[in-house]
Amino acid sequence: MKKSEYLIVGAGPVGLILSLLLAKQNKASHLLEARKKNDAHSDKRALALSYGTKLILENLGIWRFLEKKNYFNSNVPVLLYWSNPKGKH
Repeated sequence: MKKSEYLIVGAGPVGLILSLLLAKQNKASHLLEARKKNDAHSDKRALALSYGTKLILENLGIWRFLEKKNYFNSNVPVLLYWSNPKGKH
């Protein structure tokens, strides 16, 4: 296992984004998740995203990928809510 400065516990939205942000800065990290690889598909919890989260995902190039993969129309409940000062959604 490669040595890293960062250990991220939990591969949910926050852990995954943190791992990507560190990688973009050429910083190694280890990401630990208790669930098995395909268990995430059976998770029925809703995911709520704020406007700030949308901006982070756009900056990482993830938002466009999620739209292309039709993620927001899948069987995963996603709540998209934000109040943008510029009035754009």
